[in-house]
Order: sequence, then structure tokens, then C-alpha cells
Amino acid sequence: MALAGCISTIFAIVARKMRIEFEGMETLLEAEKGEATIEKVKVVLKVRTKEAKERVERAFKRTMEICPVGILFEKAGVQVEKSLEIVE
Repeated sequence: MALAGCISTIFAIVARKMRIEFEGMETLLEAEKGEATIEKVKVVLKVRTKEAKERVERAFKRTMEICPVGILFEKAGVQVEKSLEIVE
């Protein structure tokens, strides 16, 4: 849940700075747990917007680069699979 909240918050900040307007977003996560801890996470960010796909993809890429929780996951060796869906 911390990762979903972080992605949502950081994306909103990045989008605002890039002047990307969106009507809503949904962050979906699916985690795979090994013996002791999470080993893999699939992240899907769904954004409702009419903005150009390239701009939203750039904002998502930047979000994933600077999301503190995502950085911690990757440093801990958790494989993070990321995808973006744009809904009009």
C-alpha cells in the first residue's frame, strides 16, 4: 500500500509541474511473496486524461525514478514491473 500511495502522490506532483491535466488515476499492485518477503511487484497506473500519450509516459517514467518507496523496493532486490494505461 505504501508503494501505491507513493506512486499516486508523486505522479500528481510531477503531472502538476508538467502541466498535465488528468481527471483521475488508479494505482493497481500485485505482489508475489517468496519464503520471507516480497520478491516481485506488478504496478499498473491507470490515468484518465486527454493529454498526449508521450507526455503522460514521461511523467510516469519520472515518477518511478523518484518515488522513494519504489527506490527502496528496487534497492532491496524486489523486481518491479511497471506499466501505464491511459484512459480517455
